Amino acid sequence: MTKLWDAITQWPVIIQGALGSAVFWLILEVIRHIIGQVQQRIKAQTNRAKRDVLTREYIYKKYTSHDGLAYYPQGYFLTFSRVLKFFLIGMMFFAIALFAGGITPLFLSIGLIGAIYYFSKALSWLIPDRGWHSQKTLQHWARIADLEQVLFGEVMEDTREFIAKWQDKDQPKDK
Repeated sequence: MTKLWDAITQWPVIIQGALGSAVFWLILEVIRHIIGQVQQRIKAQTNRAKRDVLTREYIYKKYTSHDGLAYYPQGYFLTFSRVLKFFLIGMMFFAIALFAGGITPLFLSIGLIGAIYYFSKALSWLIPDRGWHSQKTLQHWARIADLEQVLFGEVMEDTREFIAKWQDKDQPKDK
């Protein structure tokens, strides 16, 4: 490496300047590429979080807040399957933290932070947002239709039937 450095310092100043500029440009391009990758991952994570919130709202509004033999149990099954998934991941982090905690306190801290994160995600699936159940019935089903359009690209047939049923009830009857 010193031989390379000595050889470069023997070159004319103009070539050294051009080489320095090229190296600087290369470093800037690498940094720009790394920043672009980080931004893409942050955007993907943000989109995933937004979709998760919309999915939670959809399951709550369509299934768990709606009476019926099929809807209610299906909503709780979907909710608790997500809760169990996050709870088990949190328990794995907790177990790893306990086992690796004897090696260094850093492993214990990282494991416990991971466990708390996944336990809080599990808890977020159990506690609905307060604003989700403060709408009239027609608005409730219209929001479900919006969520289905965003999440699945189409409105389900049963949702259309409920909207039509509640629109007919809200329409004033001609005498």
